[in-house]
Amino acid sequence: MIWWVLLLGCILAIVPVLWLAGIRKRKSGQTEMIMIGAASGEAEVETWVAALRTAGIQAHVINAGDIRWAGVVGSPYSYEVWVPARDKERAKRALGF
Repeated sequence: MIWWVLLLGCILAIVPVLWLAGIRKRKSGQTEMIMIGAASGEAEVETWVAALRTAGIQAHVINAGDIRWAGVVGSPYSYEVWVPARDKERAKRALGF
């Protein structure tokens, strides 16, 4: 009887680890993305996205938090701008980094 409890405990410990490991792997056909920078407001992120679009780079924006809570959360930025890794250098030039 005790071995069933041990087996169940091992399964419950291992399955989440394997599941998380699978999530982090990039699947075939997916584009590797990198964060090119963090914008502190909507106007700034819109300017960045427009500049990237003009350069032919598709950006992905993530709302990373409310700027009013930056001191509490620990990040002074509210928007992360991600681009395909292959476009990293072109994106830096387009944004003047």
